Amino acid sequence: MAAPAPASALAAPSSKQLKDQARQLLDQRKYADAMPLLGQALMADRNDILALQLRYTCYRRLNKVP
Repeated sequence: MAAPAPASALAAPSSKQLKDQARQLLDQRKYADAMPLLGQALMADRNDILALQLRYTCYRRLNKVP
């Protein structure tokens, strides 16, 4: 039987990690794929300016800005 994974391996990604991953997706023009990551980052801090800016960029690139 395998040993259980350490708790750190099971921890959710940090807000910074989520934004870094989203930024990489934006660089690849995968705007729709970046949106859920930014949503998760904003659940941790709804006033996160960088996450809000990145999310707006996704909306703008997907032509979903009202």
